[in-house]
Amino acid sequence: MRRLPLALLVALTACPAWWDEQEPELESDSSLPPQSNDDSSPTSAGGESTASPTSDGPGTTLAPVTTSSADATTSTASTSPTAVTATTTAAADLPAQEIDDTWCDDLDPTQVYLVGTYQQGTSLPAVIRPDHPRAGCAGFGSLGYGARNYHIRPTDHKLLYVDQYYPNAVHAFSRDPQVWSGGWQYPGDPAANDETVIDSPCPEPAGVWELLVHPGTGGIVFRCNDNNKSYRDETNKVVFTPDPSDTLLAVGHDDTYLTTGYFKEASELLLHPPGDAPVPVIPPPGAAMTPIVQARALAPSGFWIVALPDGGAPERWHVAPDGSVIEQLTFSLPPMQTLPNADSFRCILTATGDLVFPTQHDGSFDDIDVVRSPLEPGEPTVLYTTFGVADQSWPDDPEPFVYMSIFDLIDGGVFTAP
Repeated sequence: MRRLPLALLVALTACPAWWDEQEPELESDSSLPPQSNDDSSPTSAGGESTASPTSDGPGTTLAPVTTSSADATTSTASTSPTAVTATTTAAADLPAQEIDDTWCDDLDPTQVYLVGTYQQGTSLPAVIRPDHPRAGCAGFGSLGYGARNYHIRPTDHKLLYVDQYYPNAVHAFSRDPQVWSGGWQYPGDPAANDETVIDSPCPEPAGVWELLVHPGTGGIVFRCNDNNKSYRDETNKVVFTPDPSDTLLAVGHDDTYLTTGYFKEASELLLHPPGDAPVPVIPPPGAAMTPIVQARALAPSGFWIVALPDGGAPERWHVAPDGSVIEQLTFSLPPMQTLPNADSFRCILTATGDLVFPTQHDGSFDDIDVVRSPLEPGEPTVLYTTFGVADQSWPDDPEPFVYMSIFDLIDGGVFTAP
């Protein structure tokens, strides 16, 4: 993969967290049949991973696997589940090709999906299942502002998103035909067939800055990138106004809002039950200053939150409705894995409570892995990697690869249902 200039790497590592209150410049730019409801790696009857450490696919384990640099240029890398043998036939001579993208007509709310681009350095967005990065689903004008702004609606399994070029609306995605004519052509008007769920909800020139989805009803909660911190629903009614220094982390099944404060530390966590006074979360002993990096609502109430202790592995806390932490468990990390600090760590929690995050492959900025970490003592797995994949795939490859890039370490690029 291409290397990035040192100045760019320095700028990326200094980039603020997705929840920092630095509003964007509005004019800035930015098949396969459905799988089962369990997006975890294949398991045996005893719950052990059945994938070989050198097997391809989403069960690729992070137990010691070695691949020489020479091998990476001549064969499929052991952690690259989707590399295919390059064709020797000129693209223009190939018969009409098809991408089996019908799977995205009905997204699985228990699955994890990735957002990438067909061509590095350009805005040709596509959504993929991490184990099938050559079966992309398009098209979008531009997916912007990071993973906070694309979610699977649990009621109809539609992908809700905000277009960075026209941010004053929320859309429900419908796939577009991907046409082969001696090479792939990206859809010309990709938003034309997408339903507009909310149109112009923010005062001009503001747009939608944060988008959340209720985990039960599928209702939308959003706020604009103006000076108003209030969150509104689909009717533009104000439903929640946090303290000016607080950030909304998640909406609960019971309509409780979970917020954190200016420093995003455990001692600042608050539960806001409907109609009642805020309830402070009581961190575990010695964890008051632990950064909080993610949250997920639990049914019928309560939340999982991801805490990132300084110098330690991420933890999953179970926060009860009364604010008590009734469970404190540790995620299993890949060998030699060094995580970024809390300000730049992007992750999501799956429906089964695993942690999924993009990271540098072997500590390098050249390639990206997406890792799924279960709780200890489970084995982490690589769900997706760009390692061993050619730099260029679009538009001539009959099975074009969808690339995540170093920028996805900042924006996230990984999403699921709330």
